Amino acid sequence: MTLDKAAEIGYDCGLKTLEEAVNNIDCHAMSMFLYSDINTEMLELEQEANKYDLDLTLIEFLGSDKCKECDDQMRAAMSS
Repeated sequence: MTLDKAAEIGYDCGLKTLEEAVNNIDCHAMSMFLYSDINTEMLELEQEANKYDLDLTLIEFLGSDKCKECDDQMRAAMSS
């Protein structure tokens, strides 16, 4: 899983930092990935996350345009 995708999921879940987003994926990996893919997906995420300051807010990491896009998608999904 990419850090971008983990950050988007974290943002949609109301989390605030990259660290929270990565930990969220780690906690729910068994529900998100095939068992045989968990190690590969988590290794990809951890390797990418190690390149960043995990105290960054998700808004800082994703940028305000991406956050607005996530908000618009959530609103659209809630109204359908």
